[in-house]
Amino acid sequence: MSVPASKREESKFQVVDTATKIYNHILDICLRMPNRYTYLILQPILNLAGDVADNAKRGNSIIPDPTHLNKIDVNLRRAYFQKARASLQALITRMNFFVDRPQVLRYKIGDREIGVTEKELNQLAEDMRTEAALLKGVVDRDQKRYSI
Repeated sequence: MSVPASKREESKFQVVDTATKIYNHILDICLRMPNRYTYLILQPILNLAGDVADNAKRGNSIIPDPTHLNKIDVNLRRAYFQKARASLQALITRMNFFVDRPQVLRYKIGDREIGVTEKELNQLAEDMRTEAALLKGVVDRDQKRYSI
């Protein structure tokens, strides 16, 4: 039985799900870009997206016991989420490369045009904004919940 829409809350895993969605989207974009960008641009961007997803997952995996709070666990969880936020901000900066240079987004092979559409980049930007808000929310909630 599902929960009525009026009583649904934000998923505790949404921060991880959105980070994974961003990684998969960027991987898809990288696979469609020309090979000449692989080492110079795409590999560092994909690594940053991986850092966001990995650190969000690491932070979400550490759940301090509320009955016996361990300061080390609380600080480690916070550190992973802060690393995810920092990597996300760097990723946003790197993705501006594509926004500033729209000519690299599409290219022709024969008479076929291949590449990334502006709509795809806009969706990715929206996902990154959502992830930034989710990460901030997790850090803020943890600050209140685990204050030791």
